[in-house]
Amino acid sequence: RLSYLAILLYSLHFTHVFQLYYLGTAQEIFAFVFLTITFYLFLKNKYRLSFLFFTCSLLSKESAVLFPIFLVAGSFFKIPRMRNHSKKVYIAYILFSLLALILYRSGSSNVVMREETYALQLNPRLIVNNTMWYSLWSVGLPNFLPDYFTSILRPPLPALWAYFESTDAKIYLYGLLLYVILLIGLTVTLLRAFIKKIDVRIVLFLLFSFLLFISPTLFIIHKWMVRLTVPLIFISYIQAYILLKAMQNSRLRIASIFLVLLYVTWNYFGVRVHEITSNYMYESTISRNVESYMHIHAEDIERHSSIYFKDPNKKSDAWGWSKKLETTLHGADFVDFYFPGKKIDVLYGYKDKPKADSYTIEAQQFLR
Repeated sequence: RLSYLAILLYSLHFTHVFQLYYLGTAQEIFAFVFLTITFYLFLKNKYRLSFLFFTCSLLSKESAVLFPIFLVAGSFFKIPRMRNHSKKVYIAYILFSLLALILYRSGSSNVVMREETYALQLNPRLIVNNTMWYSLWSVGLPNFLPDYFTSILRPPLPALWAYFESTDAKIYLYGLLLYVILLIGLTVTLLRAFIKKIDVRIVLFLLFSFLLFISPTLFIIHKWMVRLTVPLIFISYIQAYILLKAMQNSRLRIASIFLVLLYVTWNYFGVRVHEITSNYMYESTISRNVESYMHIHAEDIERHSSIYFKDPNKKSDAWGWSKKLETTLHGADFVDFYFPGKKIDVLYGYKDKPKADSYTIEAQQFLR
């Protein structure tokens, strides 16, 4: 029952909405699938097959090297079925991970870490900040919140409140707040009245596992909710554990069932809100606008040696006009798609000046 409820909570969580759109999230999904199979086979003592799928998880995502630490922690916390394995098995997993880590360090990871937003930074403030946001996201707070908080101790930027004007957003936010408050109340009730019913070791192990699998993301500036694909299972399991314990008590059964229904409700509306506010929708709109324009004006554009995306003659938008367009169109990469074989330079108003033969396009029209 516990596993089924945990799977239900995990699968319905709104963070998965991003995995429906981006091919770049595939590695997170592969890592989750392969690590799940690896762990299942480990529990079944089928170590050879387990190592095979562990290899697949290592090929999917670097953070899979943390899996042996997860296994050792399970043994340390005396989690059932995780403690009855030979030390040789644990050592084999650890050595395998160390080998993979060496290969990562000598391969592509060095290339990625040269990027400023992905470079490792031993900054305590950054680590605490990232831990806080990933934890809040796992509970259910919106993906876009960090963009509007200069500090958690200060009020958010006024533009944030525009997101919560719709009915969907209000149901999502108020439903989430009610769920969290009631879940905390249910947890306190269980701890006070039924302390023997709660195995604190399991909860501590799950919290440790969550922090373990988000740890690689804590040292880099770039935050992305999709990185919760693996860590989220532990938060879902904690909630399922508490809800199931409540269901087993006749006085709390109705409250726990109501919480499950409330969880389904706010996550449904959370998906709707994030579909509307996600960058994917915005990028898709820009791409469609550009595609339509290029098809209509293709003949005129081909007569010029360059394209100049002009910004409006007023104060720059918070997210930029031509600057945003450059990001969406990947600089000049789009030229080969719309004008194959043509040599056309691309100039963006926020940093470039037009040439005498430039074809000028108002950048703002694509961002509406």
